[in-house]
Amino acid sequence: MRRMVFQDADGHACSIQESGAAAVGDEDGEWLWLGLNEGTHFGSSMARMHLSRRQVAELLPLLEYFVKTGRLPSPGSPLDQAAAERG
Repeated sequence: MRRMVFQDADGHACSIQESGAAAVGDEDGEWLWLGLNEGTHFGSSMARMHLSRRQVAELLPLLEYFVKTGRLPSPGSPLDQAAAERG
């Protein structure tokens, strides 16, 4: 599994890593881990997200918007509505 290490803005060691998880009949296929490598953050131990390929695809428009504008989409905008519909 490939893994890339980086630091967040607070200097915490983080990583993005391919996951070996594969559920039987899983439509999403590949998964990855994203988050802190160790310790706690906001009271959560090992603050890591286990994201499916579909979930990453759903996050990309929001992340791209943030890269372009420095903000999340405004409430009621098409991107905001799409995110809300996905849940």
